[in-house]
This record gives sequence, structure tokens and C-alpha cells, in this order.
Amino acid sequence: MKYLVIYSSETGNTKKLANTIGESLGNNFDIAHVSMAPEPFSYDVLFVGYRLTSGSIDDNLKEYLSSIRGKKIFLFGTMGANPSSPYGGIIKKNIQNIFEQNNTVIGHFLCQGQISNGIMDKWFNLLEKTPDDLHALKQLENYKSALKHPNENDMLELRNLLIQCL
Repeated sequence: MKYLVIYSSETGNTKKLANTIGESLGNNFDIAHVSMAPEPFSYDVLFVGYRLTSGSIDDNLKEYLSSIRGKKIFLFGTMGANPSSPYGGIIKKNIQNIFEQNNTVIGHFLCQGQISNGIMDKWFNLLEKTPDDLHALKQLENYKSALKHPNENDMLELRNLLIQCL
């Protein structure tokens, strides 16, 4: 089997997951940021790492994957919010639907990850104006929790899921 691990990462969270996958695959894999990824057609399994942008994968990753058909795909990603929350479930399902239209999703791992400073600045500015804004306060709570992820427990969960899926 020949594997390709591609990822999109702004804060480095998804790259950490990509590296963990690479370490778990042995020798027969290539790993690349989506901006430098090779053509995927000669690979048996694609490991696709995404970062969330407005609740979906970013445009560069969408473009790269738009012509892929008939591949086995393992999805992995990070999000600032708790992936076990109802919102996390919706996100996971929506991302999976993008890929299941033309491919077979063999696994999907989603964990919490650090939130970009630009997004957090928006919430901090809102809290300065309206300190009681419940949504902004929840985002601040997510931000503090996300600083601790992905952690060793997340990596262990990812490795265990890989074993089950391969």
C-alpha cells in the first residue's frame, strides 16, 4: 500500500496530527502541506488533514481534492470548539459528506486545537464592548481549553483509530 498524507494547517495543530499519522504508517508514505502536495492518483489511501474555516475545509484543500474519485480517505482535523459537542458532530458530518460523494471514508478523527489569534481578537474586542456577551464568553472558554490541544491523549486516540481503520 502507498499512502499520501496531505494537510492544511494555519496554527500547526493539523500538521501535528499529520506527523503522528506519518510516524504510524512506517516507510511507504509521502507527507505534504496541500500547497505542495503531489498528484494523489498513484496512492492507495489518502489521509486528508483539514483546518476549519467558517465551518468547512479551506478553499485550497477543496480545490486540490475536487477531482479525486474512488479513493479510500481517512479524514483528520482540528477545531477550536469541543469536537464532542453538538456543533462538533455537525461539523464532522458536513466534512465527511464532502468526501463521501466520490470516495470511501475509512475513518475520521477530529480533536480540539488552538484557535488562531485573529479569530480570538474578534471575541476579545466584543467582550471589551459587551462583557456579558454569553457567546463571546463561551468562545473565550473554548480558547483556553484549545490551548492544551492537540495533546498526547489526542495523539493516542488518533493512533488507535488508525489501527482500527487500516
